[in-house]
Amino acid sequence: MGKEKNKKPPRQLIIILLVAVGALMLLLGVRGERASPTEAENTPDLQAYSEYLEGRAKELAESVYGVSDVRVVITLEGGAKKVHAVDADGKYLVLGSGSSAHLAEVCTDSPRIAGIGITCRGGENEAIRDELTALISAAFGIGMNKIHISPSD
Repeated sequence: MGKEKNKKPPRQLIIILLVAVGALMLLLGVRGERASPTEAENTPDLQAYSEYLEGRAKELAESVYGVSDVRVVITLEGGAKKVHAVDADGKYLVLGSGSSAHLAEVCTDSPRIAGIGITCRGGENEAIRDELTALISAAFGIGMNKIHISPSD
């Protein structure tokens, strides 16, 4: 039987391969950073969001029998909040390296509703006020104490 040689790759080859893989990872990380949207593009337009919510609340209130001429104002609490990914140890996950390092973002939470004010015809009727308050509370997931209904002129 012939003597079998144990062929191992030379150390220099392994080091060169590791350096090449590391350089490739850095290049891909930088390329991904350039392709991602800027902070300004990720920031939602809070005024537009508030107007959207007010439109939904107005449409909902107008669907209640005895209610008309609805005006709605919604106040938002704070701004949009980014939610960052964490690992099993509770440490933030970082993407990229060096000057391109950034936290991995899972999602952006919309601002919370601080309060809703509604004026409408029919708002002088206690039963309608109670119905509107319960409806808006359920639809927007806020406490009834954060909703005020007033009669309009």
